[in-house]
Amino acid sequence: MKNVLKRKLSRLVVISFLLLIAMTSCVLAQSARNGSGSGTDTVTSASMPEPDKSAGENVKGKKMRIRGTVVIYGNEPHTYAGIRAEDGKKVYAIYPVDAERKLRTLQGHSVLFKVILLDKPAGEGSLYLKDGTVRPMSWKIVD
Repeated sequence: MKNVLKRKLSRLVVISFLLLIAMTSCVLAQSARNGSGSGTDTVTSASMPEPDKSAGENVKGKKMRIRGTVVIYGNEPHTYAGIRAEDGKKVYAIYPVDAERKLRTLQGHSVLFKVILLDKPAGEGSLYLKDGTVRPMSWKIVD
């Protein structure tokens, strides 16, 4: 009787271990897909390089400061982040994609952004929000 219980217990331990490994690999794959590293990265402030005007971006060039929050739009797997101004009336798409991925970690925080207003980037149809597209140059959590 004891041997039967030991075998069942050892099988249960092995199955639990395999499930743990499978869940860990799924979480790591999702984190890599979202560009968030280990899933615990939080970017509190940062700077992005100046836009390369020769790369085909039509830069309106208007520099602005926006105080607002990062909001995720769309449905999985086609989501993208935008900036909702503090007054709730203005909504901007974030471009380029690497900046958008970094800013996803700031959801729920009040953030002060320094941005450059862009024309709509070519080929990025899902990034169009009603008040335009911005390129974040720096940001800082203020709440």
